[in-house]
This record gives sequence, C-alpha cells and structure tokens, in this order.
Amino acid sequence: MHLSPFSQYYIHKFLHQNVDRVSHSLTKGSFDSVLIKLNFNQVLSDLYQTKLELTTKIWELEALTQICQEPEKITMSKKIWLKLKREFLTF
Repeated sequence: MHLSPFSQYYIHKFLHQNVDRVSHSLTKGSFDSVLIKLNFNQVLSDLYQTKLELTTKIWELEALTQICQEPEKITMSKKIWLKLKREFLTF
C-alpha cells in the first residue's frame, strides 16, 4: 500500500509551509531541496517494518490529509484541530 499522489503532494505542501516548526537546523532553501527529493512511501516503509503498521500509518495519513483539506466542513473544536495539526507534524 502507498500514499496517494494527493496525500504526498499535500504533505510536501504542509511541510513546506511549516518548515520553521519541522527543522531548526536547515534553512528554508535547503529544507525545500531535501523535501523535493523525499519519497514518503520509502520513508514509511523504512519506519514501519510490518505490513499492518505500514498500512495503519498510511490510512492515518490519508485521513489526516482529508481532514486538513476541509477543516471548515468538519465540526470540531479548535483545540482538536490544533492537536491533529501537531500530530501531523510528528509523523
């Protein structure tokens, strides 16, 4: 199982917009060059060795990208929204 192209695009975009929260040691330009070359499917495969773990994380990321795309359509408190955003940054 792999991340959808949409989710990969959204994660790249999200990390690019939040570079100051993700990397303290890289400049925005150098982070962008690393980000362009980053293969999220490979990273996830390296991090999660079992098929179950990998599939679970991919499902979670797919769900988070959908939630992040349409926050105004989902009725949740701002606190929950911020928690989801923080969790997204920790993947």
